[in-house]
Amino acid sequence: MSAIMFYKKLGFKEQERFLIYLSNGLELRFLRMVKLL
Repeated sequence: MSAIMFYKKLGFKEQERFLIYLSNGLELRFLRMVKLL
């Protein structure tokens, strides 16, 4: 499952939390995870 598909499946609140999570310096770890998918 691609990251974009995953993101679109999230509700609005989850998307907001997801963006905050990424902005907290974890985007590199996330991108590594995405490459594994």
